[in-house]
Amino acid sequence: MAPRACLDRFAQDRYLAVMRAFRFLHMADVHFDRSFATKREKVRAALRDAMEASFSTAVDLALSESVDAFLIAGDLFDHSECSYRTERFLRTQIARLEESGIAFLYATGNHDPGPATRRISWPDGAVLFDRGTPRRVAIEREGRAVGHVTAAGHARSTTGENLAATFPSAPRDQKAPEVAMLHATVSGSLGYAGHGKHAPCSQGDLIEKGYGYWALGHIHLRQSVVEDAAAHYPGGPLGLSRRETGEKGVLIVSLEPGAPAEVAFHATAPLRWESITADLSDVTEWDGVQRAIRRAIDTTLDVPANETLLTIWLEGATRLATEIRHPENTDSLTDEILYGAGLRDLFLETRRLRRPVERERFLVEPIHSMCELVRALRSGDESIDSITPPKFAGEPLDPAGKREYLLALLEGAEDELVDRMWKERS
Repeated sequence: MAPRACLDRFAQDRYLAVMRAFRFLHMADVHFDRSFATKREKVRAALRDAMEASFSTAVDLALSESVDAFLIAGDLFDHSECSYRTERFLRTQIARLEESGIAFLYATGNHDPGPATRRISWPDGAVLFDRGTPRRVAIEREGRAVGHVTAAGHARSTTGENLAATFPSAPRDQKAPEVAMLHATVSGSLGYAGHGKHAPCSQGDLIEKGYGYWALGHIHLRQSVVEDAAAHYPGGPLGLSRRETGEKGVLIVSLEPGAPAEVAFHATAPLRWESITADLSDVTEWDGVQRAIRRAIDTTLDVPANETLLTIWLEGATRLATEIRHPENTDSLTDEILYGAGLRDLFLETRRLRRPVERERFLVEPIHSMCELVRALRSGDESIDSITPPKFAGEPLDPAGKREYLLALLEGAEDELVDRMWKERS
């Protein structure tokens, strides 16, 4: 074969390979209309705007990457009601995708189960999976199927059934790639212990079905769950709370028959949550507190302050520990640091502060008994599940969140017990 013919054949084969690739954007856990936990209305408004901006950036990315489909694996909404503003915004963004021939597919999650989505006026081209029975749809390009997506949604807010086990095995004789989409809790994944077990399944459940890619949602920590099955959580496109730190965004996936999935993360969030520590050991006056906090911000925060919602854990032994923990002083210090550093929002955590006392000298009854209980709870010798906390933030804690919440309360508790219960002789 002549060299030019070989070159043409190579180019043709490469073209066909590219044409066979199924490219899609994978997003999950948007939580539109969420009530963000900050007391500053300006910050709540900024976070609502940032959520829309992040979604719009994801649509921009889908258009620039010329993907075939835009997949959302559950919890597009934070609850069963959708605001007028959100519905109009979504219709505009979906229309942008449709104009470029990009399919929009959305499987409901535990926060936005089937009945809630049926009250929304969806564009004709939107494909919704709002029931627990898996359904398979073809994604076409120029009249030819370039991929198939099998998905199931949550029909109600609590789904204890293993929905992954109900998925059919991926067809073996298909030339186009097969993708599965589900909002589920996969055992063994990072963050598994802190999430409600909605549609629980095992890694084996995903592997045995034979799909080229599992587009997952529910756990907000970006990760690859099963390497062999290319099962991924993208995390959310925007951090929703102080616990969800770091870059947030979406995944662009390229999938060809018989080849490993190519998965690339793209950041979309214009605002992000971060957490740092400031050591106040041996600080004896208020100016020193401010200097230590500003030094921690200047030396450890590696993102622009005006894009950051920051939690600073104050730690160490200082005689000002009790005064700093007083709500009025904490609020005043927060406001001064917040505006001086140009941050979007600031939370000062004081539970790791302690007074500079030799704690063991003061472990007398009843202080000793209380500290022993704290130690037993933190180590697991005493069952934390036997404790029933009161309602928090107006809502009962779900079983998965209770342990994490109580353990957070116990952080630094021994030092605080000594500080609060010991009264030094005058």
